[in-house]
Amino acid sequence: MLFIVNADGVPSRAAFVKLSSTGGSGNQVPTVQITTPSNNETFTEGATVSFSGTAIDTEEGYLTSSLGWVSSLDGVIGSGGSVTTTSLSVGSHSIMASVTDLGGAGATGAANVTIHVTSITAPPGPPLIAIALNLMLDTWQQMS
Repeated sequence: MLFIVNADGVPSRAAFVKLSSTGGSGNQVPTVQITTPSNNETFTEGATVSFSGTAIDTEEGYLTSSLGWVSSLDGVIGSGGSVTTTSLSVGSHSIMASVTDLGGAGATGAANVTIHVTSITAPPGPPLIAIALNLMLDTWQQMS
């Protein structure tokens, strides 16, 4: 029951009021999704690798600009909805995108991706200097 009182504190009216809450069960955890790269993609050492993702919170809306990106091998990669790097170490990386909302609820990208960075190797075959020397020798022998 709710009482309305006048300036002297005397109740002037009483009424039954039903109170209800439209809120959920407190602060909800944001949803994080990694959109690129795809899981198990392979990149060559020094290649440009672009990461992108989204973060949505029930209470606060889009938190994509607050995403933090971390590699299991190299640590922090960057922040924001998209990050580009050319400096990933050779090896298999677990990439995680995470965000924490103002209520303190944190989330990590459910689609943690693994990427593979391979070293640049020379193609198999004879060294180029040996090929050049052979060509010069053949030319010299033909001239003699």
